[in-house]
Amino acid sequence: MRKEILENEHLLVEVDENGAELTNLFSKTSNNNVLWSGDKKYWGRVAPVLFPIVGKLRNDEIKIDGQKRNIHQHGFARDSKFEIVEKTNDKLVYHLKQNPELKNIYPYEFQLIISYIIKNNSLIVGWNVKNNDIKAMYFSIGGHPAFSVPHNCKEELNSYRLVLKGNDKIYEYIMNPPFIKGRKYIDNPNELTIDSSLFTNDAIIYSGLEMISLYNINGGNRISVEFQGFPYVGIWSKSSASKDSMAPFVCIEPWYGIADFENGADLIEKKAGIQKLSASQEFFTSYKIIIE
Repeated sequence: MRKEILENEHLLVEVDENGAELTNLFSKTSNNNVLWSGDKKYWGRVAPVLFPIVGKLRNDEIKIDGQKRNIHQHGFARDSKFEIVEKTNDKLVYHLKQNPELKNIYPYEFQLIISYIIKNNSLIVGWNVKNNDIKAMYFSIGGHPAFSVPHNCKEELNSYRLVLKGNDKIYEYIMNPPFIKGRKYIDNPNELTIDSSLFTNDAIIYSGLEMISLYNINGGNRISVEFQGFPYVGIWSKSSASKDSMAPFVCIEPWYGIADFENGADLIEKKAGIQKLSASQEFFTSYKIIIE
């Protein structure tokens, strides 16, 4: 397991070559790592990149070019070893190419490039998907960063808030976990209080948002995830089996994709939230984590 470090006067960032996963986002101002520890007792990941699907497929299957392919929840990128191709004082760049093992799962000739750039008190996470094939390819991609709540044992969970900012047309998706059964219009959502009941029905999924901020009403870090242009965002934590408690983290997840609907299509090109990339074309996007 090899990790690389970026550092400036405000932040220290660590990234693991496995999954090109962000594993540490340390604020020098407040002297703490704002990310979840990855404790397997609750959830053994920190900030995986989801590719080439987001969420779960019905029966973990999808048809690509007429053939059924088995792709497990959130795809294979998070469990793949990436190669680092660039490192500077403020930037890390990793890539993952098609290989014979992955081709059995996902037959497109692709390249996935993930970058991390620190700038003042912000981390910019960039994704570049290249279609090196002679035909169109279909994919989804998403982030899954988990932030510790509470930050220490002296804080109460319900003193944390999530502030939602977006446009005039915001929808919440209705879950029948792990799938989606519909959506409803939300009239001007502003703020959510974090408590154990918030995630009893799995993730909360929205479209139409552009930024979510996490803060404690009693002070401390304010963490904002800015994702302008993303069609979806999920908010998730792991509830206990009894539904009366939750894991000590909250994920804020910008997505270009979404889980299957209950009556979703079997063909990848018809899948909800799927992105189409023409032959020899590239897809670029990024989101930003700001620590104040």
